[in-house]
Amino acid sequence: MKIYLQVQTTNKENDMRKLIAVYMLLFCGVSNAAVTVVYDNTSGFGTSSLTGYSTTGAMMDGMTVQVNGGDTYIWGDIDNDSGWATDNNQDFYLRIDGNTFNSDAWSLHSSYGITSLFLDAGAGDSVFDVYNGGYMGTDGSASGKTFSTSYSGNITVTYSGIVSLDGQSAVGDLYRYMLIEFTGGAFTGQLSFSQDTDNLSISGDIEPVPLPAAVWLFGSGLVGLFGLSRRKRSAV
Repeated sequence: MKIYLQVQTTNKENDMRKLIAVYMLLFCGVSNAAVTVVYDNTSGFGTSSLTGYSTTGAMMDGMTVQVNGGDTYIWGDIDNDSGWATDNNQDFYLRIDGNTFNSDAWSLHSSYGITSLFLDAGAGDSVFDVYNGGYMGTDGSASGKTFSTSYSGNITVTYSGIVSLDGQSAVGDLYRYMLIEFTGGAFTGQLSFSQDTDNLSISGDIEPVPLPAAVWLFGSGLVGLFGLSRRKRSAV
């Protein structure tokens, strides 16, 4: 004889179960592969305008890439569409092939452990253009794309040096600097990632600008709150 047990739950119990499910979805994935994004708006820059909406790896000459807080490499052309920063033996390189708005346009390779990469796009007459909630963002730039990857480890990406155009108030989609930290352990091997960039119209036309108190308070107060953790597929 089979006995069936029917359990009735109250609305409060159902609501609690939903809250627990949401909590598990949002936070338990952090222990697995995840990207956390942080925005540091405590300093700002200004530029007069951007040129077009298509930036390739060959259009960012001069961008600097600092590895593990030490050695710094200068970006240069490979061909008409590609560019990279690399050491003499190519034990390390960071490379872009084609338009940076394309998925997985960036390639990182290292034969030794990397804990962090600090990129200064402004030194290469460029800025990082991040996704702005479906809106076009700063007037004069198109929709961007925030860092994403299928890498299986934990990464924290911090954008800083918020950029405004032609005296406009900074919107929060353009940044000069990007710091990539491998928080789950030093990286060795090869991975690809997505990250949109835009070019300055005039070479060297990026200067520090004072930010209203409300802007940097808002940015510093929300550091971490905008960290969006997403489960990632295992890297190939």
